[in-house]
Amino acid sequence: MQFNLEKALFYFHDPQHPGDYYNKDQLTQNGIFFNIFDFPLHYAGDIFEGERFFFDELQQQFFIWALKHHAPRCVSSMKAMYIMKPDTPAPYIDFVKRHLSEYQAHGIEIKFPNIDEISFYQGSEKDVRNIILETAKRNIESGHVTPKGDPGYVRPVAGRGKRFINGQYDPALGLLSYPFEWFVAVMVAPWGAYAKPPVNVIVHPEPIYEPLRRVKAQANYGYGSKSKNEAVLSGLTDVLLTHSHQPYTGDRYIQELTAMNIIFIVGDKKLVTPYLKEPILPGVTRLYTLYMGRKLGYEVEERRVTLNEVMEKCRAAVIVGTATGVVPVDSIADPITDKVLFLDSKHKIAQELSSQYKASVKGEEVYAPLRELRDSMRTPIEARIPN
Repeated sequence: MQFNLEKALFYFHDPQHPGDYYNKDQLTQNGIFFNIFDFPLHYAGDIFEGERFFFDELQQQFFIWALKHHAPRCVSSMKAMYIMKPDTPAPYIDFVKRHLSEYQAHGIEIKFPNIDEISFYQGSEKDVRNIILETAKRNIESGHVTPKGDPGYVRPVAGRGKRFINGQYDPALGLLSYPFEWFVAVMVAPWGAYAKPPVNVIVHPEPIYEPLRRVKAQANYGYGSKSKNEAVLSGLTDVLLTHSHQPYTGDRYIQELTAMNIIFIVGDKKLVTPYLKEPILPGVTRLYTLYMGRKLGYEVEERRVTLNEVMEKCRAAVIVGTATGVVPVDSIADPITDKVLFLDSKHKIAQELSSQYKASVKGEEVYAPLRELRDSMRTPIEARIPN
């Protein structure tokens, strides 16, 4: 696909602007812009998603991949970061209420904000889904996206930006996000392969345990960005994150890469990957790859995985992600033990998972057990393609 940014259209919606589609000049004309006081520039409170879309040559139509999984995860992330109203009360409120008399006995007045007075984005999962589809459709029909070239990428972003008091802009700072006004925006851009072979990974030497990694929040990617830079500037591809209950001395438990999940191939028929109890993102491509594995007759284990086990038993591995796809790993280096594990990137299972995933997202022919699964993940974009 080819892209003409002069024709690009952006969806934008906040309390001051009804949801609509704008080109870059109209964004400024309508007063839609970010400045230095916007909350996300300081505190990483945004969430985002990413959906691939492809042009199916046979059907002469664009399709978005795995929208049925991305839209609910987007909503879940917005609730986690208080952009949408959470489904459950604040986690400490019952504790505070039980001990309220003790606070009062010490002369401390506890005030509970009324959550119903907070401005939250009111859209539903269906609304999010429709906005993503409509943004892609309008960018196709405007001529911003054409069938030739790299695959397309739809990026919904939501967060809290500006703060107003009595209708007046207030250039305030602070970690408390809900006083800032929410926004929802969607963009479309070209994005080719995120990780190209060879894939050489190094284990991060420090254990990291961050529960927020389960949410697709901007905050997760600060440490990932730092680590990714360090890996690439060292001639490698990415960093593998681990955690440990006994840092530096005990077993190290596998998590994920900076922006990708990882699946290990053990023996001839077994796929092993960290379970979702670990602080990892519930990746959509991870989910589909495990679906593929089961459909193709492989044994699939989701559980706690130690680095020692990987270094001793792993024969091959694949990294998986929406931007990445399914790509075999060539090596895993561990600076703590000063060892490098060289993997078989041509392994039959690794190559099979990679090729069947590529064919699935493009709507091409796949093995018979995967056809129904492939078709269930593709959502057509009902757009008129300009001549």
